[in-house]
Amino acid sequence: MGVVTVISAPVLILGGMGSASAEGVEGAEERAGVAADVSPGGAAPAGAGAQGDVSQEAESNVPPNSEIPVGDSRMEASADILKRGYPQRAVLSGTNVQIYDHPGRGGQLLYTFKALDHADWKRHISTPHGSEILDGGGLWSSRIAASEGAVFVTQPINKPANTAGYTHQSEIRRYKITEEKADPKSESSFSHERTNVFTHGRHHVVTAMAVGKVGGEEVLAVGLNKGGVRIHRASNLGTDLKGGTEAKYEALVGLKELHGLDPVNMVTALRFGPSHDGKPALAVGLATEEDPVIRVIDPTGGPDIRHYVWHPGAVDWRYWTYPLSFAFGKITKDGKNVLAAGMSRDDGTRLYHLESDGHYLLSSGNAGPRGLTFFTDRDGNPKLSAFIPGGGTQIYQADGSLLKPLGPGMDDGEIRDAVPGWHTVGLQAENATGREIELGMSASKESGRGCWRNGAFPSETETLEPGKAGALHGTSFLSDPGGTGCQGVATGDERSFYLTAKVGGEDWTRQIAKVTYTARGNGKPELKIEEGDSVGGNTLTAALEPVSDSKVQPGHILDYKIRITEKGDSPTATTAPTLIGHRLTAPSKTGAPIKDATDDPYYPVYRVDVKGAQWNVPGADQKLPAGERLTATSVPAMRVQGNTGDTLDDEEKWDDLGLLMPATSPTRNGNDITLGDSEFYWQNSPDGRQYTHLRVINGNEDNEKITVIDLESLTPPEIEDYPIKPSAEPINPGNSVHNTRVRANGLDQGAFRLVIAEGDKGTGNTLPPDNWRYDKIYYRDTSRGYKLLTGLIPVDGSSQHASLSSIRGAYSDDALDIMSANSEKRHYLSTGTEGISTTLQAYVSLRGISSNASGPFGVESHRTPQSVEGSGAEGLSVPGCVEGNCQLASRSPSVFRHQPKGGQPEIGLLINPRAFTSGSTVRTDGGTLPLPSDAPLASADLDFHNGRAHLSDHNSFTYKGDYLRFDTHLVTHGELLEARK
Repeated sequence: MGVVTVISAPVLILGGMGSASAEGVEGAEERAGVAADVSPGGAAPAGAGAQGDVSQEAESNVPPNSEIPVGDSRMEASADILKRGYPQRAVLSGTNVQIYDHPGRGGQLLYTFKALDHADWKRHISTPHGSEILDGGGLWSSRIAASEGAVFVTQPINKPANTAGYTHQSEIRRYKITEEKADPKSESSFSHERTNVFTHGRHHVVTAMAVGKVGGEEVLAVGLNKGGVRIHRASNLGTDLKGGTEAKYEALVGLKELHGLDPVNMVTALRFGPSHDGKPALAVGLATEEDPVIRVIDPTGGPDIRHYVWHPGAVDWRYWTYPLSFAFGKITKDGKNVLAAGMSRDDGTRLYHLESDGHYLLSSGNAGPRGLTFFTDRDGNPKLSAFIPGGGTQIYQADGSLLKPLGPGMDDGEIRDAVPGWHTVGLQAENATGREIELGMSASKESGRGCWRNGAFPSETETLEPGKAGALHGTSFLSDPGGTGCQGVATGDERSFYLTAKVGGEDWTRQIAKVTYTARGNGKPELKIEEGDSVGGNTLTAALEPVSDSKVQPGHILDYKIRITEKGDSPTATTAPTLIGHRLTAPSKTGAPIKDATDDPYYPVYRVDVKGAQWNVPGADQKLPAGERLTATSVPAMRVQGNTGDTLDDEEKWDDLGLLMPATSPTRNGNDITLGDSEFYWQNSPDGRQYTHLRVINGNEDNEKITVIDLESLTPPEIEDYPIKPSAEPINPGNSVHNTRVRANGLDQGAFRLVIAEGDKGTGNTLPPDNWRYDKIYYRDTSRGYKLLTGLIPVDGSSQHASLSSIRGAYSDDALDIMSANSEKRHYLSTGTEGISTTLQAYVSLRGISSNASGPFGVESHRTPQSVEGSGAEGLSVPGCVEGNCQLASRSPSVFRHQPKGGQPEIGLLINPRAFTSGSTVRTDGGTLPLPSDAPLASADLDFHNGRAHLSDHNSFTYKGDYLRFDTHLVTHGELLEARK
């Protein structure tokens, strides 16, 4: 809880009154309970503390005591508030205080907390002394000042007076700010504590505040609408200052009223600084009819140092000219300290010698500056910034007898860009796709690698939900061309970083874009993605959209939205597949179900051949330029549905039976891709719905074009008593002669040699492979209750499925034995179930009573991790398959199984195999990004020969004699592998 210090000692006064009124002390006591309403600590806002660790790094190009060009000095102040060894900026925004890092350290927002109960002065203070000047001079509002470890704010007191209306007074609140870090590399946490409250008595309104050092300690000077200037100890708002009594300050200003409530000697501005001899000085601005308007005093109690005479030219206070802001510094060629004063009228900013009383040296023509700051620009030249309400911030330099403005009024970003050091750009990502997006950033402070701080995102990547925007994060670039913050930086060195974006779980969609900062010239600065500075899968594109100046976050020189969109239209299903149905079993002789039969002929078994499903995939055409060719995509698996026959026109009556994914290679014609042939089997369950019609849905194709199979119209084979027996043996056995071993992805196939022999025991003659009975074979899983192998993936997307198909797919293990395959009957087994040994049997049911079944044979499945070996020059290969090096899918497009996050399996299509600059970053595996600034983003097609994949142009990935890393994707045995080489 904040502790309220009750001030009982006399208050040091510069003129006017000799001590605090009793009311002022009582007010502090009565409000002691207010501190309980303010939380003693506060968490940093979202994203606010993420930069705490990097912003404290020692950057020798940013002097620890370098001034911060502030805006409106009423609402902004700078000091080492967080005790980091350099100043930060405090901004009063409504009732909140926001603390920003030094612009040379990134300028990001570090901490926000509520400091005031209210900020509506006119509501809570009615017609105080000098209200006309307070209103017309913009002095009737809250103030902020900052010291080491604390900020000071003022607010009107919401307390009725003993008489009608409100008291005409304000209070000062002191907030202690604390920054904590668990360790040097952790993020900062911040807290605040209200430790003091002080009021100055009836009718006293604070019009100005300034913090400086007097006698080795920080003091707070407070200017009032009446009663002159009072000086407090900054650490606790006490008045027991070293080396002085209140009597030494009485001669500064007096209180005089000429026209009722008209102001005389109202303090309008205060600023501590060094005098001509380097000793402490306090500049005091007055609204007065008499000279001097500006007094530079000795805050230790000595005589006035300087007076600067200003003739208002009129008795009427409405035509007076008075200071609104001050600054001490150097700007003239003689290198001597001067005092800058921002005047309310006429010439605006004036500069005065501190060595003698006198008139101004230089002046500008813009009236009413509210904030003045001397600073040194990136080229080492002294400058003066002046914040002018309604006109932005203006930069001045000395030019003969004038203050020469540099260009038109500068906005908040431009003034910060003029200060050397690390400057903050805000980045907010927006996902304009319908899919989850992962966005990352890579940057380096090194010379030749962009001179940019990595840290826009709080972790390696930021995940964005479809249609959502992320938080606004700050990232920094080095504007100063010198210093060790970016070793050896030359003036022409590039400021840049890299963005990487991909669809979650789809590495082939990764897109890399180089973002370059264009420094200020005649126009505004900007971030750009130049043509040719983006490579990747060409699924996504990143566009930079600048935020309007009025909405740029305080402390940022620029804010941008990173809008992630899909580069082209999504794939569209254009052609429904052709279906050809076959009934495989003869009619039942009994005409009734057989109880407990493992293969009851009463329930027919069907096979449906599926051909010709087609998709239009923008970017698939090989003839497109490299930057437009799509690397890969995925489309939904085909959906098999069943209907009981009397509700074919009612879409809700079609039940999903399973998903179908062809294992054969697709073909391409321009952007049109035709899926390979496939087949599935079906048998109604005795205790399930009796489907009479089947259909296959291909993606979003129009239902009117879909073929429907009427199962009852399919001709059954004739009943025969010809005894036969099927048998099957693996071409490449796994752990036993009865097993084959495949990868558990539903596309990798183990080939079986199929034989039908005469006789119940199969001991007779072997039927030739073109005998029609081979086309009537189907399979059951004896380890799962003799369930039919349908070849369908369960609708829930689970991997519990297997298929034995007459169609040889793209990844069968008899790839090197095609000649034999053509001379014998083979079927091809695949499964999505990992780590099992399933026992299967082949069936032929042509007798109408019982089936002829083969002996058991099995399948073993696995998902042994695979890795890509080799290099771009020697070629890439995948070892560890039955055939030695795994067979790479050299035909494009090639099919693979894709499993989206939390979704059903999809048909993956590697369309245009390419390699491109690696998306690995320095924060993960010491990879490529960020590239040297002069190294281009590269890409190259893949060529396949001798069982390896080769870069068509591996020289494109060389830089100064060294090879750069690249990413590519290969398909083998139905699986997509990412290679980073």
